Amino acid sequence: MARHLPRFEPFASEPAVLFSGGPVETAAALVLGRWKPILDIPTPNLIVGRTGLLDLSRPIEELSGSLAEVRLYAGYAGWTGGQLEAELEQESWFVVDAMEDDIFSARPETLWRDVLQRQPGRLAMFAYAPNDPGVN
Repeated sequence: MARHLPRFEPFASEPAVLFSGGPVETAAALVLGRWKPILDIPTPNLIVGRTGLLDLSRPIEELSGSLAEVRLYAGYAGWTGGQLEAELEQESWFVVDAMEDDIFSARPETLWRDVLQRQPGRLAMFAYAPNDPGVN
């Protein structure tokens, strides 16, 4: 991460890596930041709890006193108008409540499984599905 966005390195939560997003726009960067409990800046764009999307046009020095930790992502996914709604109607996605600590998990490699395991009912069984359903 230090090589790509060095100004955020002091705030990077472990593991301090640049996460791969996408596949729609792989050249863009997104940074999620968790704010300290007492904010001394205007309310940021919060997503869940004290975590929100950082405005990369602002100097990090303006935020450093209020910022607790960050996660950096290269790339993002996107949908055309109505595409996501149609995919939700087809039950192509699991929709679960967001938990702020998931964003900053020290074990991102098991996050998918961890989130599914804590879900009620049949949804939890998907935590044990193979990465390639063809080998099931």
